[in-house]
Amino acid sequence: MTIDERRKTICDFLKTHKVLSVEYLSSLLGSSAMTIRRDLNYLANQGMVQRVHGGAAVVRSEVDEPPYTIREREMRLEKQRIGFAAASLIGEREMIIVDIGSTLLSLVRNLPLDKDITVVSNWLPVMLELNRKGPFKTIFLGGEVNFGELSVTGGYTEEMLQNFNADKLFLGVAGVSPEFGLTDYHTEEIQVKRQMIKCAKKVIVLADHSKFGRVAPLKTAGLGSVHQIITDDGITEVDRRAIESFGVEVIVAGPSGERETATQGILGQGALLPERKAAVGGI
Repeated sequence: MTIDERRKTICDFLKTHKVLSVEYLSSLLGSSAMTIRRDLNYLANQGMVQRVHGGAAVVRSEVDEPPYTIREREMRLEKQRIGFAAASLIGEREMIIVDIGSTLLSLVRNLPLDKDITVVSNWLPVMLELNRKGPFKTIFLGGEVNFGELSVTGGYTEEMLQNFNADKLFLGVAGVSPEFGLTDYHTEEIQVKRQMIKCAKKVIVLADHSKFGRVAPLKTAGLGSVHQIITDDGITEVDRRAIESFGVEVIVAGPSGERETATQGILGQGALLPERKAAVGGI
């Protein structure tokens, strides 16, 4: 097999499997791991594949979102830091809502075992992580199942959420920008996210630095409905200041898990402000 044939085969396999590891491709093609890495780096530089931790994935479309199994491989270290910083904000006897998103799994993995926490979520991977981690009071929302994302959405999900008055919502997003606020891909998920925002006293967005400036097709909410955004130290000063101009506290999770804030105490621990509630609706 020539180099061009091997690289074409890699692209063809990725179209079917969406994400593949270096180890798997090496075994499949009978080539060394070093050779496969060189192929993947070349294909990534050509814009034909997307490099992820340990392998490669199909190139992400601006109008579609890859499954979380691919997203979880991206920005792994940054997501671990963000999840650790987010978990440190949870207080004793709090009820938290955990949204869909690969960064949210890092939060769940870092939940403190010594606090009486109630977790509400519509995402099955959260339930599985909690089952592995330890005993937490957990509420899984009902609704229509999205097997691709392993989530539930729809009217039943939104109706169940109306029964809760959560202390904190940890929200996942596809994009964050001053002009368009929080954006995402799927209408049914956005409706659930909006209901989550309405029933939480404090809204905390978890977003690695690659999310800033990215605009997905659909608007979830304006930045006025957000209290805090936790990100990694890859965020630019320009992006940080732009977000903070909306009164949002930006928390930067550093390499050792420490939290750095520039607007500490702006919003405090109080209930969600009326004007922030009003900013949720509208696409």
